[in-house]
Amino acid sequence: MNQSRVDQLSPKYVWSNFQKLLDTPRPSYHEEAVQTLLLLFGKSLGLETYRDEVNNVIIKKPGQLGGENSAPIILQGHLDMVAQKNEGNSHDFKIDPITTIIDGDWVRANGTTLGADNGIGCAFAMGLLESKDIAHPPLECVFTACEEAGMHGAIGLKGDHFEGKIMLNLDTEEEDELIIGCAGGVDLIFEKEFNQIAAKGVRQRIAIKGLKGGHSGIDIHRGRLNANKLIPNVFAGVDDIQLVSIKGGSLRNAIAREAFVDFYTSEVNLPKIRENFESLWEKNQHAEGGLKFELATLNEEANALSIEDSKLVLSAISNCQHGVKAWDQHFEGVVETSTNLGVITLEAGKFNMANLIRSASEEARDNFAQEMISAQKDLDGKAILEGAYPGWKPNPESKILSITGEVFKDLRGKAPKISSIHAGLECGILSKAMPDVDIISFGPTITGAHSPDEQVSIASVEKTWLLFLEVVKRLM
Repeated sequence: MNQSRVDQLSPKYVWSNFQKLLDTPRPSYHEEAVQTLLLLFGKSLGLETYRDEVNNVIIKKPGQLGGENSAPIILQGHLDMVAQKNEGNSHDFKIDPITTIIDGDWVRANGTTLGADNGIGCAFAMGLLESKDIAHPPLECVFTACEEAGMHGAIGLKGDHFEGKIMLNLDTEEEDELIIGCAGGVDLIFEKEFNQIAAKGVRQRIAIKGLKGGHSGIDIHRGRLNANKLIPNVFAGVDDIQLVSIKGGSLRNAIAREAFVDFYTSEVNLPKIRENFESLWEKNQHAEGGLKFELATLNEEANALSIEDSKLVLSAISNCQHGVKAWDQHFEGVVETSTNLGVITLEAGKFNMANLIRSASEEARDNFAQEMISAQKDLDGKAILEGAYPGWKPNPESKILSITGEVFKDLRGKAPKISSIHAGLECGILSKAMPDVDIISFGPTITGAHSPDEQVSIASVEKTWLLFLEVVKRLM
């Protein structure tokens, strides 16, 4: 295991470009630097390069080495990354490059998300764009903006930028899978404003830390603990709680790894809270060995919610569903509908719970949202549904699926797994904007996406690059 740059790994076309992305800050909503990088990259190659109205970068390249007269193809990936880091890590995603560690076959970051989701996919497209020795048809590459925080780039992308009728989306994380469908989603946010009053008792702060977290779609079926859902459990059997503040989770599309609660209570209740800590740790230590609870005394005085309103908040968190709602009836082992309680905040009396509901069925998604809203009637707050995006309906008769499946079998001696994914690929949105474009998604093996455990397999990148190049060649 060593801390090292990745630009010397093979295939160099991929890793050298991924290193450029690692060196360039690109958290969602802070993508100006990486967009500038791509604009300069394309223009330095003498290619048609521009940024559209919603900050997607588009680079077009003529076919080469026999592909000059072929129909163009579209390559698509997103430039932004999820910004998550371990407690105590000083990394600033807005200004700092990502530091990498090579550990055997795996590349990961040093205590932060890596950004292989979807930097590796973008690096595939960049590698082909800069190549002079690889045969390919005309390329129309689109690097979308702000995928991880609402898919704004895909939503605003206009189909008339492209002539291609086949799209390769490079945002999948299992090397043996070809993805032909994905879940849609919607954000469900609960808001309620409470009065604050003078508090009684001792002021304490609870920290819930060390959980695995993960991607709120791909990992939602793994049964990982959500720090936000543990908050009511640490107060079980304790009646006189007055909440000052809550900060749980940081992203609606990541399973919450940490939560912090500032509150007042009678000193006599502290042993019961510690007893709850021990019980929760004993119950969950085998699945979540890093789970930690901390209880600290705060001396500074603050106003807090009343005991009754604090119970209402804790009840709302308890009543908020998290996890798998239903399994897909068409693809074995794939979730159809789920929800993630991603972020909870309570600050100056303002309470907010942000959920991301995903489903392969828009009807199931919307019905589940109404069910969750009904479960919060006692909160008597505001329920906001926003940012809805469509799923991607599978097409088993897809031409590009047939071609990619044949290439996969030729190269690897076995058939690929054809599946749908319980995550919000941009393909669903793009298929609506470009209904006559045939789309497939594939990519190398990435684990731990949306968490500091994110890592990408070096061998898988090479295997997937060879698959990618051969698919592109057969489209000439």
